[in-house]
Amino acid sequence: MLFLLPNLLSFLRVILAVIISIYAQYPDTALLCLYLMFCAAISDIGDGALARFLRVESDFGRMFDPTCDAFFLVCLLSSMAYANLVSLPLFTAIVLRYVILMVLHGHLYMSGYRNIGSLWLGKCCAFSCFLFLAMTFASLQWPAVVSANFLYYIEMLVWALLFLSFSDYINRYILVLRS
Repeated sequence: MLFLLPNLLSFLRVILAVIISIYAQYPDTALLCLYLMFCAAISDIGDGALARFLRVESDFGRMFDPTCDAFFLVCLLSSMAYANLVSLPLFTAIVLRYVILMVLHGHLYMSGYRNIGSLWLGKCCAFSCFLFLAMTFASLQWPAVVSANFLYYIEMLVWALLFLSFSDYINRYILVLRS
């Protein structure tokens, strides 16, 4: 039972993604979306920490956690792109990055590489995407505080980290295959 708790915490992000995606369609629910995103962030931090604390880390958990992260971001991005809160090019770049990396990680996993963890640039990229989405909701709730210029700079950070983290993962993929 203990080994299920961290994975259930990861799965909570899937549920929260669906709920937030529904509410993201309505600008007057931006504050609720922010609260739910905060809960998702806590679950993302807590699942790995709980697994380490309970000493129930697993290969499944190492793959399931980033899969839940990817689902969360892609689901939320889809909804926000549909509501014209996120540009189509940014949505497309993030989704393509996650799809390509999931295929490559799946290939490595099926090839016998079981300890495929996240890279720090990948974590920074995911954080910047999350921050951008949260600040987009904050700009709907408090437009005088979160300006369009501020959102623009965060979006530029996302673009930079998308490129750098994707390059980092491709480099690791090639190195692993060569070894």
